[in-house]
Amino acid sequence: MQEAIEIKNEFYSEWVTQEGLGLLEPGKPNDNGILFLVFFQILLDIFGIYDEKDQAHFVNAHESIYVRPGEYKRRIEDFGTDAHDNMLAIVVGAKLAKKDYIVEEICDHMDKTGGVSDHTTNSKWKLSQMRQGSEIAFYRIMANRIPFFLDMFWLCGGLIVNAIKSNYSSKNLGFMRVWALTRFGYSHLPYLYHASLYLCVGIWWAIITFKKGVLHNFSNYYVERHPILKLMRMINGL
Repeated sequence: MQEAIEIKNEFYSEWVTQEGLGLLEPGKPNDNGILFLVFFQILLDIFGIYDEKDQAHFVNAHESIYVRPGEYKRRIEDFGTDAHDNMLAIVVGAKLAKKDYIVEEICDHMDKTGGVSDHTTNSKWKLSQMRQGSEIAFYRIMANRIPFFLDMFWLCGGLIVNAIKSNYSSKNLGFMRVWALTRFGYSHLPYLYHASLYLCVGIWWAIITFKKGVLHNFSNYYVERHPILKLMRMINGL
């Protein structure tokens, strides 16, 4: 436990920006800082040491990239369109921090804009800024809403494709999705949706395990000394 706490302290002191966005290398900001922050916080939750201070870290990081409800920047000094993967992390991080209103705002925004989030245009419709149906289904599930049929089908099928064909980065995103679905639940879904998602989550885990597991995917993405990889190795050894 003490070693995990030391890794946690190292992460927040050396592997985040001033605003609290996660880094892949110390001192080198990237376009997915909120994503790497939430990956680390997921591992803290698995290890049982996620607390109110971590909630505050997420809130501060979230505020640094927030523009309007449902619209975000990549990082505080960036004014381009957002990285799509970041919204997945925002939804999961908000659930962990018990800030469910953030997920509600994102879902409401997607309903109004046809699935588009782009702070540079006030989310005018543009194909390149439209979130995939699988992502919209995930947001809705996290908000205790019912996804549309095609989006739900996309989510279930996408999990299988993710486990079979995707690269290490995408497999790590798949881990974030299935962890969140398991952690926060989806019992509110109609039986057919619930049963299908339960089956696909199980298949995802089976395929990933057969392909050497989540730790293998993390090891091929993060540098050896990264706190995310250090903590994942500790979890893998539990």
